[in-house]
Amino acid sequence: MMESHSFSTQIAQCRSNQKPAMRLSRRPVVLLALAVMGFSLVAAERAQCQVIVQGVFHSNSGDQLLNPNNQANFAATITPLINSCPTNSGFSGTNCSWPITATETNQWPDPDFAFSVEPPYNTSAYNVTWSMVTRWTDPCAAKNCAPGIVSSDTVSFSATLPGDQSWSPFLSPSLPANNQFGGSVAVQAQVKSANSCTNAVTGKLTFQVLGANPDPQAQVSFAAAEWNSGILGGAGWFLPNLIGQESKGLQFSVNTGRPTFGAPDGNGIMQVDRKVNPQYYSNNDETPYWDFSLNIADGMDTLARKQQNSGVGCSTNLQEVTNSGCEAYAYDFWDRQVYQACVDSGGSTTPARNGGLGTETCNVPLIRLPQYPAGSPTLTFCSFALSYSDQTPSRHFQDLDWMQLYNGAPCGYFLSWDRTSRNWIFKTGSCTVGANTFRNYIVDVCQHAPAYN
Repeated sequence: MMESHSFSTQIAQCRSNQKPAMRLSRRPVVLLALAVMGFSLVAAERAQCQVIVQGVFHSNSGDQLLNPNNQANFAATITPLINSCPTNSGFSGTNCSWPITATETNQWPDPDFAFSVEPPYNTSAYNVTWSMVTRWTDPCAAKNCAPGIVSSDTVSFSATLPGDQSWSPFLSPSLPANNQFGGSVAVQAQVKSANSCTNAVTGKLTFQVLGANPDPQAQVSFAAAEWNSGILGGAGWFLPNLIGQESKGLQFSVNTGRPTFGAPDGNGIMQVDRKVNPQYYSNNDETPYWDFSLNIADGMDTLARKQQNSGVGCSTNLQEVTNSGCEAYAYDFWDRQVYQACVDSGGSTTPARNGGLGTETCNVPLIRLPQYPAGSPTLTFCSFALSYSDQTPSRHFQDLDWMQLYNGAPCGYFLSWDRTSRNWIFKTGSCTVGANTFRNYIVDVCQHAPAYN
């Protein structure tokens, strides 16, 4: 994954006790600074009235300058060094298009910046106090669409170095534990003489850290397959279509470079909600916004928590069909529906499974089985899952209810047993709850083109 940067600069003006007539452009300041050795201290003071901050972005396509006086570069696109497959994820191989360098100590998304001051301040005669502040405001919080979400995340870096040393904030010993960031960046350099108590002269450089999308086939599919295996045990056969429905496989907006946002507060490829899943955003953790592979991991972790509850409360057959709290998990809900269908068909009132969760069975051979109604929307990419099995949940009706839970079930599950009509009910249309109208999530996912093959 790569990021594009735009930036602006703010150059510090002469201190207020200097005459406006002595304010010089950058070039005269630099030239005069080279010649002040034989002139008075007053002349030198007048020459040193602004600090120009330069930035270098060590990119996979070569070093690129954040240069406030290079107007051509000012409008150019910066393509930073991005490691889309961090080593701590276990990803490796040809699908990792931008590996970190041998000297880099951190992982994605750790842009490799170096900042410096221009002459005459770039010598050991001066000390530079650096600060870098990054800020990202969640679109949902900005609109107050989900009260309780913090308005913005801020990550700060700082250091004091001699003027002849460049500063790489991400290699600093004081690096915050969470260094994923994006949005606005403000870099400030306060320069003072190393042997003087004179007031500091300040220079600033500001820019935006935005994003470009990973390749769907080479990277999104690879990361999804790895996390599907590691988190879901390979059960997420529907992920290409679910990701297609959620974001079309886009971590960032193709128009703005900002993280993909979907109401009420979903972010990134898997549309990880901040309000519902605060654990992924704690302590200014911006991973779901900027790191596509970990955004996918967070989404799959959410899926895993909605699939089944093997803990106390739903761990036995009897508890599962009598404890209403078990209905919050897809496979447990399914077992409860099959049990009710069995009892209503004259079968045993003792719950029984053929295997693990999602495999509730019935001792009545003629138990009514779900039949997808004729004329209902075609589930193009999920039609094979319209099938009954009490041997394995995977790729059967159970998974359609599991998929439903990823988006929530404001109108109920896609498939359930109705004890009044003693029949299976498929909910295939949209529904209205209060002032909100909800599309049918299963139909949308199963009809949506996959984000990758």
